[in-house]
Amino acid sequence: METGRRMLPISGGHSAGDHSLRLRAGDRPVAAVPHDGQLSGRKRSQDMKNSLLQILARVDRVLLSLLEVVCITLFAAITVILTLNIVVRFIPFMSMHWFDEILEMLYGALIFYGAAAVWVGRGHFSVGDWLSRWLPLRVRFAYRFLVELASLVFIAIFFKYSLDLTAQTTEATTAFAMSKAWLYACMPISGGIMLIYSIKNMYLEMVAILHPEAAKDLGL
Repeated sequence: METGRRMLPISGGHSAGDHSLRLRAGDRPVAAVPHDGQLSGRKRSQDMKNSLLQILARVDRVLLSLLEVVCITLFAAITVILTLNIVVRFIPFMSMHWFDEILEMLYGALIFYGAAAVWVGRGHFSVGDWLSRWLPLRVRFAYRFLVELASLVFIAIFFKYSLDLTAQTTEATTAFAMSKAWLYACMPISGGIMLIYSIKNMYLEMVAILHPEAAKDLGL
């Protein structure tokens, strides 16, 4: 231990001249240590971010599971109706005059809800995604952000016009005389889901552009 020298802490916001105890020649300043309040504030902020990510991941899982159940149910119904139609051709024990319009509704719903499920799980095929692996980290996220932006524009247009079609249609089906809005409803519903997740994906890509070190925690 050296004698005659004092170690005086200097906070980040004060210079040596502003300190209540002025440094003398030979005195060694010590780097400021974060206060307990600063550490606890950072910890609370990190905990809030982790909690938000966990909530979003839980919502993703629940919504994805729901869409998968819907798609499996629709596919099973299509299989049963097609099988029944084949049987009725050989054993005509009932009329299948409703076959076309019900199958049309089920196929349409399966396609659009399936697309929404793939969108939620980020499992859709991306043409040109091979390019991102050769790009620097920030540029890669910027490139993906632009791809999500283009997708958002397309989905927004699709959502608007499908919603208008569903709300304004006055047609009815032939066999059951039900409104064709029921057939078209799958489009704005799935479009709305994809619109929300496009915005979410753009937000995550923007965060990754600003903070590349957080990309792994965001699942990117």
